Parts: sequence; structure tokens; C-alpha cells
Amino acid sequence: MIMTTFGLTREPFHRHDAALLAQQAEALEMIRIHAQHGGFCVIVGNPGVGKSVLREHLEQLGKERDTVVVSFTQTMHTYQPILKQLAASLQLTAAAGALEKELVQAAFRHVQSNKTLYIVIDEAHLLDVAILRKLRLLFERFPRKHTLVLLGHPELMFRLSMMCNEDIKSRISYSRQGMIWQCAHFKG
Repeated sequence: MIMTTFGLTREPFHRHDAALLAQQAEALEMIRIHAQHGGFCVIVGNPGVGKSVLREHLEQLGKERDTVVVSFTQTMHTYQPILKQLAASLQLTAAAGALEKELVQAAFRHVQSNKTLYIVIDEAHLLDVAILRKLRLLFERFPRKHTLVLLGHPELMFRLSMMCNEDIKSRISYSRQGMIWQCAHFKG
């Protein structure tokens, strides 16, 4: 309605192809590198530091022939809905009991067709650590050409730094201050 009333051709206050800052471009490049080896990346920062812009650029990778991007912009708070949304994005139909197995097989099919799989979960700080643990275990079974990218607030790293979550945090091997981001290769 605003566009019609004021005769606008573009939606006001909407970001259109926001450019990456130097550290965002560096983060994107590191994510791409880690995806070739099976990555687990955590990008944390306070609201407004540019995590959503980075997510949008990651989503744009899905337009390339050799990539598949599954992006969760609204965090599901339980494990099964995440699996169902991931399966729907990969166009899989399977019973709930066989969903994990089908997702792993689908990932192998993508790799066989020379594609890299990016799974991006925004607002990951809202996920329970038990769900993060299940996701880490699931994605460790995926072939090497994939990455799981968690975007969230600094409290995510605080929770992962707790001794009881060392199994998840130990997978993260790179860190940087500012828009703090960390990446790791899955060990297998």
C-alpha cells in the first residue's frame, strides 16, 4: 500500500543486495573453505553486527550449480521439526524413524553429483544444547563436502564453553574477535 500511495517502485527500508564488510567476506570465504572438509561453524555477535547479511549471502550460494543451501531463518526448538524442514528442503519423504538415515543418504547423493551442502541455522542461541549435540552427531555422518553454520548471539558461545558441552565446543577450532566467528572440521 505504501508503494502505491507514494508511487514507489522499491520497498522502502528493505535491504537490496547488501555488500559484505571485510570481516564478513572473510567469514564467508572461511565457511566455503571449511565446507570442502566437513565444517561446523559458529558465528556469534550482538544484534546488528551483520549476521543476517552474512546469512543472506550464504543463501545466495544456493544459486550456484555446485551448491545446495538449506537455511532456517526461524529456529525450530525441537529436533524432529528441524529434521522435517531439512528433509522438505532436500525434497525427501521418509518416515520419522528413517529420517536421519535418509538425510545422510541424500547428502551422499549431493556429494556424488559434485555439490557442496550448506546448512544455516539462524538464531541458534535459542536452541537447546541437547538439540545442538544431536545435530552435531547427525552432521558428523554426512560426507565431507558440507558445513553446518550456526548464527546466534554471544550467549551461544558462553553455553558451548561450559565444561559439560566440551564435546560440541571441541569441534570448533578457529576464532576471531569483533563479529566473533569460529569454524571447525568435523572429526571422523
